[in-house]
Amino acid sequence: MKLNKSVQKSWDRLESFFNPKQTHTSSTRPRSSLSRKSISKSFSRSPSKFHNFSISVYEIAGVPQHLLEQLYYAKCSDLQISAQKNHKRKFFEYCSTHFLEKNLKLTEYSLGPKSGKVIGEMLIRSKNFSYLRLGKNFLGDEGVEGLLPGLSNSSVLVHLDLSNNNLTADGTGKLLRALTGHNSLFSLNLGSNEALHKNKLGKACGAEIQRYLTFTDVIGVLNFYNTGISECIPEISEGLENNISLVSLNLGGNYLSPSHINILTQSLKKTHLLLLDLSDNLIGNEGCGFIAEVLALDFSLEQLFLHNNSISYKGCKSIFGALYSNYNLKKLDLSSNPIHYFPTDISYAIENNTCLKDCNFSDCSLSKEAINYLGKVLIKNKGLEVLNISSNSIEDLWLQILCSSLERNFILKNLNLSKNKIKNTGARLIAEALKINQSLTELNLKENAIKDSGGEDLCEATRVNHVILKLGLDLNFVGIKVLDNINKNLKTNVYTSLKSFPERARRQMATYEYSKKSLHEINKKVIQSVKEKEDIMSRLAKHSEKLDEVKQNEQRKYELLHEIYMKLRDDNFRLSEDLEHLEKESIKTNLSQKSESTRLELQLRILTDELEILDLHSILYTGNKIKSQVIFRKSLEGKDEEALSQILINDNKYIEDMKKDNAILRKKLEISKKNYRVLLEEKVRNSKEQNDKNKKIARKN
Repeated sequence: MKLNKSVQKSWDRLESFFNPKQTHTSSTRPRSSLSRKSISKSFSRSPSKFHNFSISVYEIAGVPQHLLEQLYYAKCSDLQISAQKNHKRKFFEYCSTHFLEKNLKLTEYSLGPKSGKVIGEMLIRSKNFSYLRLGKNFLGDEGVEGLLPGLSNSSVLVHLDLSNNNLTADGTGKLLRALTGHNSLFSLNLGSNEALHKNKLGKACGAEIQRYLTFTDVIGVLNFYNTGISECIPEISEGLENNISLVSLNLGGNYLSPSHINILTQSLKKTHLLLLDLSDNLIGNEGCGFIAEVLALDFSLEQLFLHNNSISYKGCKSIFGALYSNYNLKKLDLSSNPIHYFPTDISYAIENNTCLKDCNFSDCSLSKEAINYLGKVLIKNKGLEVLNISSNSIEDLWLQILCSSLERNFILKNLNLSKNKIKNTGARLIAEALKINQSLTELNLKENAIKDSGGEDLCEATRVNHVILKLGLDLNFVGIKVLDNINKNLKTNVYTSLKSFPERARRQMATYEYSKKSLHEINKKVIQSVKEKEDIMSRLAKHSEKLDEVKQNEQRKYELLHEIYMKLRDDNFRLSEDLEHLEKESIKTNLSQKSESTRLELQLRILTDELEILDLHSILYTGNKIKSQVIFRKSLEGKDEEALSQILINDNKYIEDMKKDNAILRKKLEISKKNYRVLLEEKVRNSKEQNDKNKKIARKN
């Protein structure tokens, strides 16, 4: 019965735990269904709940939790999938392990345009990221536009990887315009090593690349692999002529022809490049001739990659012929080219040129004569330390001269013979050479046909030779026991090599470790100071925001006052124009009135003058008439009196007619004077009324 009661109690507890809303039938206060043990068990059963609880105030490399959540939700919307708690928790765990040591690594993480905008906000918020690795996503032009505010605002960004992101000329142009003049970005990767989400820049991007190279003094590494910029080579060459900072340039996979190489090499003479990658193009032997002309000038180039460029014996000869006068080239990659035979010029490069350290002739279809000639040349080797002749179908008998040269060579350190047809006989020849050689530290024999007997010979060689540290025998037919013995010998060789270090080197290593620890502590202090600085900057930002608000308010007030002032000024100008117009019209009316009055006065004067003239004429006429009558009377004395009287009557009539005419003219003159006075009075009245109206209008305005 006791057991049943305990089972019942535990069952009741479970029910109360999973159903908290259930009502209790007992009248007493129910006991808590959760104890410390049950709480710990419940969290142990549901780790996702506990994880969410622990990251309620989450921050990774200065990025707060809400931005990480936004990035996760943006990724889900880009992929058109629903968000899930378990996936969100895994995303936070990934960020906590990959956002370390100034790295923001989200390579091949299915990020789209919306994710790019959130990453831009993260870069604005956090100043802890110097390496931004976003390759193999599908951000596109829209996602890159979202990144631009964070990229231009970042003063610590050193490396930016946007390879395989569906970029076009438009998005790349905006990116390069935003990065022009950037003070910290040293490395920019816009290449496309894979076919998926390939960046397609094209001819339209040439002018922006030229401008970026011309006006940027910090960029050192540029990667445009497989981006379709073959038509941009003239613009790129012009930009390279004006650039002084670029040290590494990758133009591989762009189908560059010999004419493109000719244009490019003209500008390479003025640059300070140390690495040039022209792999997977169509350079051929003619393009090698143009490259050889630049190398012969003792150009600063140290590493040259010409992998898979259809270069044959003739092109190889021109390259090694340029090394007679070049003492800067350290690494040369001619792999995957149908060379077949080595030119005689290679003997000078290996025997006399001490600068050349690394040569890669992998997959060059080398013949037996070429391997034998290379073995003869290696006897007098003075500078070559790394040699790769893998994937050339080398057989056992081809190794006799090469192995005999290894016995007398004291400079070569790394030899790659992988992916050939070496069997036990060849392994035995190599083992005998290793017993004598005291310079080779790494030997790669992977993917051959070596069996146990050849493996045992190599094991004996590693036991005798304490210099060899690495021996690759993967994908051969060697047994596990033999491989274990070889690994044991290699471990002892590594230990003896470390033990043989001089005491001074050990002390230096110890001081290095101590300095590393102290640097770690200093780094912690720097991080703390950076956080304090960020707090201060956030406070300053808040204060600046308040100041900006006050400034905006004052600006608005000023704009309102300015608008009112401009309106008043416009009204004033308008009123002044109206007044000027009214004054001009009043002047015109006064002038017109004066002109009318003067005209009427002239008419009156003319009439008075005419009347005076008529009076004079009448007086003269009467005087003359009287004289003529007197004369006539004197002449008619004694003649007929009736005729004389008739003449006098006629003269009197004429005089009366003249008087009547004068009276009529005088009446007309009086009438015109009256009309003139009436007109003057009306005009004076009208002018007064017009002036009164103008004064009233001016007062109203």
